[in-house]
Amino acid sequence: MSTDIDAKSAALFRVDTANHFMAIKLDQGLYRHLRFRGPRNEIAGFEVVTWPGALAVRGDIDGGYIFTGNNDMLDFFRRSGGDEYGLNLDYWATRLRGGRSSVWGYDESGLRERLQEALATYRESYPALLAAHETRQTTEDSASEDGPTRPEVAEAIVDDAETEGALLTPGSARRLLIELEQEGVLDNARRWELEGWTWSYRRACHAIRYAVDQYDAAKALATPAVPA
Repeated sequence: MSTDIDAKSAALFRVDTANHFMAIKLDQGLYRHLRFRGPRNEIAGFEVVTWPGALAVRGDIDGGYIFTGNNDMLDFFRRSGGDEYGLNLDYWATRLRGGRSSVWGYDESGLRERLQEALATYRESYPALLAAHETRQTTEDSASEDGPTRPEVAEAIVDDAETEGALLTPGSARRLLIELEQEGVLDNARRWELEGWTWSYRRACHAIRYAVDQYDAAKALATPAVPA
């Protein structure tokens, strides 16, 4: 999916973990158990566990993942971040026990997010679209032109489609996008990418990046200063 999904997943992860704290349950060489949770509940809580040659992330991130390859996998993630969010989704996927194909494909969650954003944008722009339509109605050539689709109608189309399972497969999802484009709700919907990194994989990678940063910060505070 496009970079707006990258930004969205990063922003949501920051919100979800704003009040998290780290508990180091185990820290013996390459054997580590790091737990992250909020002060009152387990929402968006997760754990990162490492042992020689592997790292596992699990918790409230729609499942769990195991990465392998380097002896110290925490150091692997520390050194291999690539994009502006500190992630390297493509490279990191090569270290997944399930392989790249396990986290790449039709991204239903990402499409849902993008659809909701598009509907919100359309609702905001509707008054201007309606005003432009009413202006055109003053001309004879446009007197019979249909007005823009009302936002609640567009939202009902999506709700009905979801109820019928239209977002479960890429083929039916594409038909929904084309319908919304014909209604004037979306632009260039036929060009929307329906494949990408799964939402849970993105969340897991953000969790690992967050864990590395929090762990390194805690270790830095615990290290005595060396006199100059």
